[in-house]
Amino acid sequence: MVFTAVSCANAGSACRSDLVVDGATNGLDLTALLGAWSTDGGSSGCDIDGDGVVGGSDLTILLGAWGDCPTNPLPWAEVLQWNPPASIVTDPAIRSAVRSLDLPWLVRDWYAQVELVLVPPGSFQMGRSLGDTEGYSSELPRHWVILTAGFYIGRTEVTQEQWLRVMPFNPSQSANDPDAAGRPVENVSWNLCEQFCLATGMRFPTEAEWEYACRAGTTSSRYGPLLEIAWCFDNAWQATRSVGLKAPNAFGLHDTIGNVYEWVQDWYTPFTADAVTDPTGAVDGVEKVMRGGSHGSGSEKCRASRRGTNAPASASPVLGFRIARAAVP
Repeated sequence: MVFTAVSCANAGSACRSDLVVDGATNGLDLTALLGAWSTDGGSSGCDIDGDGVVGGSDLTILLGAWGDCPTNPLPWAEVLQWNPPASIVTDPAIRSAVRSLDLPWLVRDWYAQVELVLVPPGSFQMGRSLGDTEGYSSELPRHWVILTAGFYIGRTEVTQEQWLRVMPFNPSQSANDPDAAGRPVENVSWNLCEQFCLATGMRFPTEAEWEYACRAGTTSSRYGPLLEIAWCFDNAWQATRSVGLKAPNAFGLHDTIGNVYEWVQDWYTPFTADAVTDPTGAVDGVEKVMRGGSHGSGSEKCRASRRGTNAPASASPVLGFRIARAAVP
């Protein structure tokens, strides 16, 4: 028998075993899974357990979830895709860690229509990477950080279109350009971005969450060759570009390096060598941290550990933001 009539989709469902997205795990899903048997599942979602092949363990999960799907576990968002596809999240360990949270990998918030990716908890060395000759003293000392909870973070920087779904005006320098809707909103202060966050129920990522999400398991200064992952001084010609055009990192995030600097939650304070758990920064300060470099930055600023600062009331056409949210209902 050949099972090819139904394909796996897994987008928009409230449970990861609902492969054809009809609100239940049933015979249609079984047919779809068997049709993808012994393949890697591609971007389809049929590799439910994320081990790189559609097989017996996926069948066990599907049969164990037989019946109607529960209600959406995230009432603030639409589920776009439950399972991280191997074509994007290529590391099996990351796919397994995401699946262990039993929450959808890719969602879209109802209010601003921002797409967010689920990032699993973990630990990493924060600060200037070993062997990085372009780093700054503010990135030292390197220190261990433990993040104990998964979180959602914007797949891209917040765009001008998404901004205008919430805010009454667009401050971006590029607001009148033909492709402005898909470009990151910029020329926004931390204070103004905070109003967007409050209106949508979102928040800024902490500085530690941002670097952890940017690195996505890598230990070098960038998660790929600069011109393949970023719009920077050498290829952007002093202008922002539409988000999501450059290669993503291993979590599925785009543009964490380049395009626009991104505000984070923390006040700037010097690093210490102490290991820290779930750091949120100082309770007050003078300047907020901004991360990632921009379209006008050289390679020395387009790095995972680069720390810029600015007053929370300041704005710049090279500065935007990315939103986050706790990975709980």
